[in-house]
Amino acid sequence: MKPLNFEGAKQYALARLGAELPETTVYHSIAHTRDEVAPAAEKIAVLEGIHGDELLLLNTAVYFHDLGFVESRVGHEETGARIAEEVLPRFGYSHDQVRTITSLILATKLPHSPRTLLERILVDADLAVLGRDAFMERNLDLRDELSTNGGYIPDDLWIQEQISFMDSHRYFTNAARTILDAQKKKNLALLLERKSQYAKKSRTPIGHRLASLRHVNLFSRLPEETLTEVASSLKEFHIEAGQRIFNKGDLGSCMYIIGEGKVRVHDGEMLLNYLYTNDIFGEMAVLDPEPRSATVTAEEDTLLFHLDQKELYSILENNPGVAEYIIKTLCQRLRARMRDMAEDFEYMEQFSLVVAAAAAVEAGKYEPESLNEIAQRPDELGQLALVFQRLVGEVDAREQRLQQQVNELRIEIDQSKKRR
Repeated sequence: MKPLNFEGAKQYALARLGAELPETTVYHSIAHTRDEVAPAAEKIAVLEGIHGDELLLLNTAVYFHDLGFVESRVGHEETGARIAEEVLPRFGYSHDQVRTITSLILATKLPHSPRTLLERILVDADLAVLGRDAFMERNLDLRDELSTNGGYIPDDLWIQEQISFMDSHRYFTNAARTILDAQKKKNLALLLERKSQYAKKSRTPIGHRLASLRHVNLFSRLPEETLTEVASSLKEFHIEAGQRIFNKGDLGSCMYIIGEGKVRVHDGEMLLNYLYTNDIFGEMAVLDPEPRSATVTAEEDTLLFHLDQKELYSILENNPGVAEYIIKTLCQRLRARMRDMAEDFEYMEQFSLVVAAAAAVEAGKYEPESLNEIAQRPDELGQLALVFQRLVGEVDAREQRLQQQVNELRIEIDQSKKRR
């Protein structure tokens, strides 16, 4: 049987992490595995009495636990386990050893539910950063990584999510609690302090929110009491210029109102629209969560008010009249969209007639009256049809003059021949 080669497996994983991880993976980087998780796992394991073959299997799982990121962010734990299953036999790992390692890798998937001591050690080591001095800096790296891959995450939302996670998190091993809990409590206090500072600095008066809502058709005719309730439910985000608010394809479950600023709606490099103060976007997602149909990026520093589906549904339950008005508003919007679609269909149909006319000219079957109706349109398509008719007419007249000149030339030649 081939001897087990831990060092070879370790170098294989580090080489792929160093060469294949996307540049945007600034948190789950090679340094996270090599300089954070590996030392933490070793230290916790020693304190928990792990040694020998068990320690070797744990260390192997450490180097493969985030290797799935080289192929995909989604389900990277399953991907990492698959890679380990395919690769480790080459380095002398037995079937049972590989199975233990893949179980360790899968144990790092949230929400955590480790079953064995080795799994508990790896899960604790993976989140040892929560109890480290460098927590705040590394937490910003995590935010940057998630923002780059999934859209901008506003300050207050991010801070609240981190507080909730830290508050509910517990280390599974006695060793991790002994060496990490004290600093973890300090880090949680830092997050709470930052949340308090942000709330004092950036909370927009309710009057500003009410003013924005009154300019939004979806809410403008609501009673003042209901409008105030909606305004109180809005969350406030400050977005820096150039930051993406969400990407095309992201699952949407909220709408946005622009309190101040300007955003760009686009599909890749193709500009679709600009939106300004008091405009709304993403409103359909708050009623029917679906993947976003376009990307939205802040064109300048922008204040956004955010209303998610849960909050809107709570308002609808307490105010049935709001639901009726929203349904009417959406029906009006749907009818307008249908009219637009009908106009678009007619436009494309008439445009195809212009294309067909060009083909008919080439085939010698063009009928000038075929574009008479289109030429009467007051828009660019009508102008195109009118110019097309004029050009074809001029070309036809020129051809007739040329033909006449050719015929006259033939007559002169014939008469010259007769004289000779």
